[in-house]
Amino acid sequence: MQATKPAVRSAVIILGMHRSGTSALTRLVNLCGWQAPKTLMQPSEANETGHWESIPIVRINNQILSAFDRQWADPKPIPEGWMASAEIARFRDAAFEAIAGEFGNADRIVIKDPRLSHLLPFWADVLDDMGVAIRVLIASRNPLEIVRSLRKRDGMKQNHGLLLWQSHMLSAEYHSRPFPRALIHYDDLLDDWLQSLSTAMSNAGEPIEIDDAVAARIADFLSPRHRHVRISSDVALESNDLATPFQNLYLALHNSSAEFAETDFDRLRLNWLTAWEKRSEGPGASQFAGELPVKFVQQSRKATKTGRDDEALSLARKAIDADPNIARHHHYLGRLLIKAGMFDEAVLAFARAIALYPRSAEYHHDHADTLRRIGRIDEAIIAARGAVECNPDHAEYELHLGKLLSAQAHFEEAERSFSAALEHGGYSSQFVLPFAALLRRLGKLDQLEAMLHGYTDAEPADFIPHAEMAETLLALGRPGDAFEAQSEAASLASAEIGLDSVPDDATFLHDAVADAQSMKGTKRRDALLTVLAWWRAWCLATAICDDHSDNADAIPGDGIWPPELCPGPLSIPKVTAAEPEHNRPLISVLIPVFNVAEPRWLRECLDSLLAEAAGTQDFEIVVVDDASTDRTAREVSTAYGSQISYVRNDENLGLLQNHNRCLELARGEFVHILHQDDLVYRGFYSAMIGPMQKDDSLVAAFARTRMIDGDGAFASEQPCIGRTAGPLEDFETMIAGRQLVLFPSIVVRRSAYREVGGFSPSSTFAFDWEMWSRIGTAGRVWFDPSILCAHRVHAKSATNSLDAVERLTDGIRIASENAIRTQSPDPKDILSVAINRLLAREWRAVIRQASARPEPEIEEKMWEILVGESCTQEFRAEFLALICDT
Repeated sequence: MQATKPAVRSAVIILGMHRSGTSALTRLVNLCGWQAPKTLMQPSEANETGHWESIPIVRINNQILSAFDRQWADPKPIPEGWMASAEIARFRDAAFEAIAGEFGNADRIVIKDPRLSHLLPFWADVLDDMGVAIRVLIASRNPLEIVRSLRKRDGMKQNHGLLLWQSHMLSAEYHSRPFPRALIHYDDLLDDWLQSLSTAMSNAGEPIEIDDAVAARIADFLSPRHRHVRISSDVALESNDLATPFQNLYLALHNSSAEFAETDFDRLRLNWLTAWEKRSEGPGASQFAGELPVKFVQQSRKATKTGRDDEALSLARKAIDADPNIARHHHYLGRLLIKAGMFDEAVLAFARAIALYPRSAEYHHDHADTLRRIGRIDEAIIAARGAVECNPDHAEYELHLGKLLSAQAHFEEAERSFSAALEHGGYSSQFVLPFAALLRRLGKLDQLEAMLHGYTDAEPADFIPHAEMAETLLALGRPGDAFEAQSEAASLASAEIGLDSVPDDATFLHDAVADAQSMKGTKRRDALLTVLAWWRAWCLATAICDDHSDNADAIPGDGIWPPELCPGPLSIPKVTAAEPEHNRPLISVLIPVFNVAEPRWLRECLDSLLAEAAGTQDFEIVVVDDASTDRTAREVSTAYGSQISYVRNDENLGLLQNHNRCLELARGEFVHILHQDDLVYRGFYSAMIGPMQKDDSLVAAFARTRMIDGDGAFASEQPCIGRTAGPLEDFETMIAGRQLVLFPSIVVRRSAYREVGGFSPSSTFAFDWEMWSRIGTAGRVWFDPSILCAHRVHAKSATNSLDAVERLTDGIRIASENAIRTQSPDPKDILSVAINRLLAREWRAVIRQASARPEPEIEEKMWEILVGESCTQEFRAEFLALICDT
C-alpha cells in the first residue's frame, strides 16, 4: 500500500473548519496506512461515518481553549503569545500521555480535530519532542456549504458560521507554514478522491500507492450520500451572502493546493486580527460564545437515547462552553455525569445550576442525592432542605429529606418530613415503608399501627401493609392479631403472583421458576417470598403442633428435619442456691465474659453499673470469666478494686453454661445478667426492682433497650409494647410470637430462676427467648416503656458466629417450645407467625448473600427448611436468580 517505510515516525495532522470534510479526509488517510486513535468519538447523526477524533486529545484541546476563555464555537483569535504563557505548560504531560496512549509506537499516525487549526503549535512542540515528524493536510470547503451545515446541526447563524470558518482557515494556514503541507478541496475529494488524495499526500511529503483492496474500502466509505449541502464555488464567489473578506479568503484558498500565496494570506490575516480588535475588545470571549447551547443539548439527548453516552456528555459540555450561564444546562450535564459515574464533577455541575437559579427544587434534589451517593450526608441534608423549601408540597422531596435525616439520627425532623411526604403522596409503599422503619426504630408502634390501618384502608388489595401490620403486631406482643394480618398478607400476595389462594404444596415454586419472566419486578418477588415464608411456616407449625397433640412428649421438630438439627428434648438445669443465705445483697449483677472483645466496652459497662450502685451497699457486681485465654477480663476488673468481684472458672464451660454459672454465683434477691458490651442508664435498677419489692407476684421486670454501635452511637430503639409502666397481661403469649426482651433490660427474682431452672444448654441461639418464656410461667412480669439500658450491636458478638442453619433451626425449635408452653387451644396460630418471621428474616439474608456472591453456597439443610423439599443445584440457581433480580 505504501511505497516505502519512513525512516522516522510521522504524523499527518488534519486541519480545517468543522463540517469541511476533515472527518472523511482523516478516514482516507487512515485507510492508506496511518493509524487512527484508539479512543474515538462515536459516530453521530451529523457524522454517520465517524468523527475520527481522539477523545483524550479533544478533551485536552477543550481544556486549553478554556484556559484562554475560548471554546470551539468562538471565532475570536486566541490572545497573542498564548504559547509562551504559563497556562500552556500544565497541559504538556497530559498531551504526551494522550499521544502515547492513543497511538503506542505506531510509525504513521493521523490526528484530526478542527481545534488543532488554532492549537497546532502546542501539539507540534509535543510531537517534535517525541520524535514525530509532522505533515499537514488542510481540508477546504465552500463556506456557504459549511454555514448551512452548521445551521442544520447546531442552529448557528450564518455570520457566526462564516466568522468561525474564517478563524479556522486563517489559523490553519498560518500555523502550518513550518511543515510540509497541502490543501485539499472537499469537492475534489468527492469527485476524484484518488487523484486529489494522492496529489495532496505527495505535496505534503508522504507519497502513497493505493492497491485495489484499499481503493475498494475507500470507495465504500466515501459516499456522496453523506453530503447534505452542495453549492458551487462560482455561486459562493459571486454571492451577496458572502461579504468581501470571506470571498477574498475563499478565493485564496480556492487557488491554493501545494503552493500558498503567503503574502496574500498575511494581508488577510492582518485584516482579520484588526477587525477583531474592533469587534471584541480585550482578551475575553466574544459575544458568539453563547449562541449554540440549546442545539447541543438537543443533540446530546438524542445521543443518550441511542446509547452514545460519550458523545452525549461531550455535547452537554459544549452546551456549557457555549454559554456557562444557563442553569438548566449545568443540571443536564450533572445528570449525564451521574450516569457516567462521575459523581464529584456532577456535584459541581448541580451546584453551578443552583447558583444560577436557586429556585429550582429539582436542582436542589439532584444535588442532594448526588452528595448522598458520595457519603456527604450533612451537605445532602442542606441541599434536600432547599428542595423542600422550593416546593413544600412535593412528596418525594420530603421523603428524600426524611431518609437523609433518619440516616443522621435527626429523628424528630425526619418524622415531620415522612409525615409530610405521606400527606402529600398518599398511602403507598414508597412513602409508608421508610416512615414505618423510622417509627419501628423509635419504638413508636402504636403510631405505626394507626398508619398501617390507614394504608390497608387506602389499598385493600395490597399485601404489603398487611405484612407490615403483622410484624408490628408481633412486636406489640399480639401474636393472635398478627396471625390474622399475616394470613391476609399471604392471601393477597398469592393473588399478586397469579394464585387463587395460598398454596398447599411446592408446585407454585416450580411454576414461578419456569415462568420467571412473569415474576420480574421487586413487588412480585416480595409477594413470592411472602407466600413462600407463610406456606412453609404454616406447614411446619401444623406438623409440630399435630405431633404434640398426638404425643405430648414429642420433641418439637422431630421428624421434620434431620436429627442432627434436633438433638433431643430440651434440657433444663437446676439452679442451686448460693451460700450462705444470710447477709445477701439486694441486687446481684453478673457479667459473663470470655476473651473480652474490647476492653473499653467492659470498662463502660462497669462504669455504668458503679454509677447506679454509688452510695449503696445493696449491690454485688461480679465478672464471671469463662477461663479466658488472655488476662484482659482480670486486669480490667481488678483495676476497680473491691467495687468489682472477679471469678474465673477452672475450665471453659461455654456460653450457655457460663450463664448458668452466673445464676449459681448470684447471692442477691434480684439477679441481673449484663453482657460485657452492654450498659445501664441511671435509674434502671430503681425502675426495675421498685415494683417487685412492692408486689411479690412480680417475678421479673424489663424496660426498653437502646441499640448502640461499637462506638456507642445510636442505632435504634426497641419497640414499645405499652405506653405506661405496669404488669403485662398474658406475657407467655406475648413473648411466644417473637423475642421481646433483651438481656440488659431484664431483672429477675433469684427465686424465679430457682423455680424454672437455668438456661437450656440444648439451645444455641434463642436460649434467652426460651428462658423469658419460662420465667413468665412463674408469675407476672412488669414492663417499663422507658429507655433504661443499651445493647451494643457489633460483629464480635458471640451469637454472630452462628451459621444461618443453626440460627434458623434453633429459633424454630424454641418458638415451638414457647408456643406449646402457652397452653393455647390452638398454638399453631402463634407458632406460624413466629416461624414466618424467622423464615422471612433468613430469606432476606439469603438475598443479600446471593446478591454479594454470584453462586452462594447454602447448605442443603437450609434449602429443605426454606423451600420445603430437597432441590437440585440447578433449581437453586434459577430460584435465586429469580428472587434476587430486583
